Amino acid sequence: MIKYKLMGIGLILLSALVIYVSFSIFFLNLRIKLGGLDISPIIIKIINFTIIFLVFIYLAYVGYIMIFHAQEK
Repeated sequence: MIKYKLMGIGLILLSALVIYVSFSIFFLNLRIKLGGLDISPIIIKIINFTIIFLVFIYLAYVGYIMIFHAQEK
């Protein structure tokens, strides 16, 4: 049980970090530079793709559960 609680806390902290970085880039004009290259737009694209990808993976999983684990009454 404690393992699941720690994983939950880790997920909450990771989500808060991603939200903070996204908010900072969008609204506070944060620029992340790697050498002379501004990688802020790349980070936003990666975050957006990851969010969309995970949502559709979750929807596919829910669909799988609904199809193969439905109880007939």
